[in-house]
Amino acid sequence: MQSVAPQLDALLGRRRRDWPTDNTIVDCDTLLRLLEETRRQGWAKTNEEYVKGVVGCAVPIVSPDRQLIACLGVSVPAARVSFVELDRFIPPLQRAAVLLSQTILQTDSEDATLEEI
Repeated sequence: MQSVAPQLDALLGRRRRDWPTDNTIVDCDTLLRLLEETRRQGWAKTNEEYVKGVVGCAVPIVSPDRQLIACLGVSVPAARVSFVELDRFIPPLQRAAVLLSQTILQTDSEDATLEEI
């Protein structure tokens, strides 16, 4: 992970004046720690880091060999759901991600079965 630190520092330094909110993570070490935590737990949350007043969480949709296909997430007004309360969305999103992965990776013969439904 250290190999990306200089590139990340350069990127963060270049754009520092353009950050969307006061919560945007602009410190390289903090961002690297957050990325490692996200990899370890298998999902991510955002606390008004991109849009003030909006929190969200997301999970990966992966293939059987664990290759990333897409992500599935929700964004909600912080006035309705707190950052801490986002944790309750993770298990349903994970279940939906598994179903989406299975659906995306179906063969043509399985597609015919879905068309009959």
